[in-house]
Amino acid sequence: MKTVTRGWIAKSFRLWGLGLVEAIFLLPAYILVLAYLAPELVQPSISSWGVLLLGGAMLFAGALLRGLVPLFWKRIAASVLLGAVYGIAVLAATGSEQAGLLFGLPAGAVLTWEGMTVAGRSRPQKLYWWGIALYTLSGVAFARIPNLAAYMPLITAAGVFCLAWTLFHVNRTYLRYSTFSQEKAAGSRTLPRGLERYNVTWIGLIVAAAVLLAAGAGRWLGEGLLQLLRVVVGWLNRPSPAESPPQTEGGPAPTPFMPAAEEAAEPGWLSQVLDIAFYVLGTGVLLLLLALGVYWLSRHAGDFWRRVVRRLAALLGRRGLPERQTGYVDEEIRLNASKRAGGKLRERRGASFLGLRFGRGERWEELRDNRERVRYLYRRWLRHAQSSGYKPRAHLTPMEQAAEARHLFGRKAASGRFGPEAGKRDPEPDRESRQAATAKLLALYYRARYGEAEPSDEEVSSAKLELDLLRGSGKR
Repeated sequence: MKTVTRGWIAKSFRLWGLGLVEAIFLLPAYILVLAYLAPELVQPSISSWGVLLLGGAMLFAGALLRGLVPLFWKRIAASVLLGAVYGIAVLAATGSEQAGLLFGLPAGAVLTWEGMTVAGRSRPQKLYWWGIALYTLSGVAFARIPNLAAYMPLITAAGVFCLAWTLFHVNRTYLRYSTFSQEKAAGSRTLPRGLERYNVTWIGLIVAAAVLLAAGAGRWLGEGLLQLLRVVVGWLNRPSPAESPPQTEGGPAPTPFMPAAEEAAEPGWLSQVLDIAFYVLGTGVLLLLLALGVYWLSRHAGDFWRRVVRRLAALLGRRGLPERQTGYVDEEIRLNASKRAGGKLRERRGASFLGLRFGRGERWEELRDNRERVRYLYRRWLRHAQSSGYKPRAHLTPMEQAAEARHLFGRKAASGRFGPEAGKRDPEPDRESRQAATAKLLALYYRARYGEAEPSDEEVSSAKLELDLLRGSGKR
């Protein structure tokens, strides 16, 4: 029986401590009411300390009565009765019926109810966060209200305590939840002491650092470091003690001759070279250190820094855009366009067979004038040369195209591989006639494209006939 009673009392003391912590979370509301109803209870005095201790006794009484009054209505009745006792004590301490009725009775009832229900509160963090919100609002409002501005130090200290308590509680709850070591779970293992101690230590250090920085420790530390830096720089820049020459008795020493500022000699070329070499060497050393640091990061750092270094190396090693060919751009653009369109020829033929009709290619009868006809003949010549193995290049002029094609055909003729049929030699008369027809076509093309006079019908017809003969000779 004694063991059960001792355990009950010990647990009641623990619950009483938790109830006091919860009461601290509601401290701004108590101060707000007391500041207007009973300001003498907020000031340090015997009556104020007595009321404060009696409030703690109300809370402890509620913790002791938690098992005797399990029903809800009984707890309400017990809270009201003990609240009335607390109200009478406040009335006796202040002599104000208003303070006893409006503050003592509700405060006593709340404290008693809090002591009776603290054991069954499964998620007290909700109350804690509401208390943090209350402290936030009171920190803003109390500083602007003259009657409440004097309580700002108390609100600040209690707010820091409440914030630290909330952080510890949330951290402990999450740690137990994530490790499946809830205390009240039947048959579950408890949280390892070492892990809990390590976690609590770090949370405590973080909270202490935040409190110190908020209290002005950061400013004090910064000013101390700045003063230390000034002392070190002043010590490094101190003037060297120069030995004063012995004074003779004959009189004061003559003033040494100092050359004028404009007569000072400029540094020589060797000094300038050494200065430049020093800067170059220093820059090289810094770049080397930077490269070594990047290399170390790429080898030993985490995945994030490794990806950053790889992207930087890829960016620095990326090739620039290829240079554009700024030479002569000729009919090869339309030639390549027609080549790309050649893949759709089979589809067009199938559509024509089915009775459909799409856009057609260039036709001789639809060309508007002789200039377009000559350019059309030049494109036909390029297609013929391309079918014979020559690859046109867009940056070459027509003359350069013809020279390359002639050189290619000459080598193929010498090796016996000219024309579509391998093993046949190109006869010499055909080669000369082909070169003559090509030269005539190019001359007409230059006139049609760059000349003022339009080629005549006879010249265009003759060039077309020679081109047809040229293509016919290439097929034999």
